Amino acid sequence: MFIKTVKWNPRKCIAILILMAVVLSVIILLLGKNDASDDPLKGNEERVEYLASCGWEVESEPVDTQQIVLPQELSDVFAEYNELQKKQGFDLSKFAGRQATLYSYRVTNYPSTDTVLANLYVVEGRVIGGDIHSTSLNGFMHTLM
Repeated sequence: MFIKTVKWNPRKCIAILILMAVVLSVIILLLGKNDASDDPLKGNEERVEYLASCGWEVESEPVDTQQIVLPQELSDVFAEYNELQKKQGFDLSKFAGRQATLYSYRVTNYPSTDTVLANLYVVEGRVIGGDIHSTSLNGFMHTLM
C-alpha cells in the first residue's frame, strides 16, 4: 500500500476554494441561461411594450396570431433564419419540435412606404425569436434590434 501526505498551505487552500466557487458560479450562470427573454409576457400590452423596447412602434393589436410547431429538423431555410435569430441572441433550434405562438404586428415607424411587420415567436410567455420584415415582393428581413 502506498500513502502520500500533502502539506496544505492555508493561503493555497483558500485560493483553491475561491477559484472553485467562481467556476461553479460561472457554470450555474451558463446552464441557467435561456435563449428566451427573461421575463414572461403576460399579454398583448407587454408584447407591444417589448417591441417598443426594441425601437418599434406597432399597432395595438396583432394583424395575425398563429399556433405553429417549430421544425424538428433544420432545413436550409430554417437554418438560415435561425442564423438571423442567433445574431440577436436567440436560438430557435433549442425549441425544435415545440409549439410556439407567432404574433405579427404592423410596424408604424419604419421609414418605408411598404407594409412592414414585426414577428414575435413566443413559448410559454417568453420571446424566443422575432424579426422585422417587409411584405412587398422585393422585401427585406432583419433582426428586431
